[in-house]
This record gives sequence, structure tokens and C-alpha cells, in this order.
Amino acid sequence: MLRYVTVQTLSKHGYNVIETCDGADAMRAEARYDGAIHVLITNVNMPNMNGHDLARELKVKRPDILVMIVSGENEPDFPPEAGKYAEVLLKPVSPDLLL
Repeated sequence: MLRYVTVQTLSKHGYNVIETCDGADAMRAEARYDGAIHVLITNVNMPNMNGHDLARELKVKRPDILVMIVSGENEPDFPPEAGKYAEVLLKPVSPDLLL
């Protein structure tokens, strides 16, 4: 549901959105996409690849990408590079906060 609301909110406000179902799918979509990707919005807990690993791998391939990571919990064990994320959001995330 959060992914649906995020995609709808961003699309309605003119953003080009590449929607994927998990971290591994996001890596495949990134590899197919030739254009610029400005922001990664990812959940922490996902099947196949968690959000921290996804952010880490995409930052290697696209160092200028901003990362917004969403979590349902305060995560005391965020990796050190999480401090470089543009934003850490706790669920529930309202459309206004997302924008």
C-alpha cells in the first residue's frame, strides 16, 4: 500500500517513477534505464535485497543519487553510510511529508 501511495503521489506531481517490487528488481530496472535517476526511495525490509544493500550498490553505480529510506521501526543498527542518506522516514509516511 505504501508503494502504491508513493508512486501515485509522485506521479501526480510530475515525477517520473520507476516502480519495482524489491531491491533485486530495482537493480535490474536501474541496469535497463539509461536516463538519470535522481532519488531512490526504498523500504528497509524487502525480500531478496534490503534497502541498505540496495542503496549501497546504487551509490556505487550512481554516486549522485539521493537516498530516502523508509522504515517501520527506529533502526539502531543502520549501517554507517545511512548518515549520508538524504532522508530517513518512519512509517506511516504522509504524501505531504514525502513531497
